[in-house]
Amino acid sequence: MLFKKISRQEFLKEFKHSWHVGQHVTLVGTTGDGKTVLAENLCNMRKWCVVVATKKNDASLDGYGESFVKRKTWPPDFHERHVIFWTKPQDLGDFSNQRREVYNTLAHIYHSGGWTCYIDDVFYVSRTLHLESVLQMMYTQVRSQDVSLVGSIQRPAWVPVEVLSQSTHMLIFGLHNENDVETSAKEQGIRPIILKNAVQQLKKYEFVWVRKGHEPVIVSK
Repeated sequence: MLFKKISRQEFLKEFKHSWHVGQHVTLVGTTGDGKTVLAENLCNMRKWCVVVATKKNDASLDGYGESFVKRKTWPPDFHERHVIFWTKPQDLGDFSNQRREVYNTLAHIYHSGGWTCYIDDVFYVSRTLHLESVLQMMYTQVRSQDVSLVGSIQRPAWVPVEVLSQSTHMLIFGLHNENDVETSAKEQGIRPIILKNAVQQLKKYEFVWVRKGHEPVIVSK
């Protein structure tokens, strides 16, 4: 089965007009697939964007450029519109401070509205920081506050179902599990065999763009 294939530049131009305020995006892929670079592109499309970074060390954050201000506390100053909020676990196995800081950030975004929020590891925030119920509420309720969530995941089975069901767009670098294919296809309203065939055609750094009820589009590296 052949699929429409577009260049990365064509995708970015079309996606900017297709991704409306309040719509959520899910990025799926393993480490090294290119999710971080794509997330940078998406964040730069929005006037107000915060990157919620959770890793102890993350050199990829340097790619966001000077327009993004790194902060360890929240909220930002009024003029700071592109922010990397980076709170790290203080000690091995002690996530209490990080959990509190991430919760406070999400709560502020929930009440203030207007932000696009990129969560660099939804599984970590959900399971390790035990904020699953918070994410579920965010994904289902923040559309009316003009908040868009962009979540990065490695396997659909590892995250709350709301992350998939509430996402208007899925950008999939690879799915290597039959259940993940079926789950993703179901939540996007397409047949699993169609998504499976599209993913199987991907080369390194390519991804499949899936919109609810639309035929998948392959985006070249």
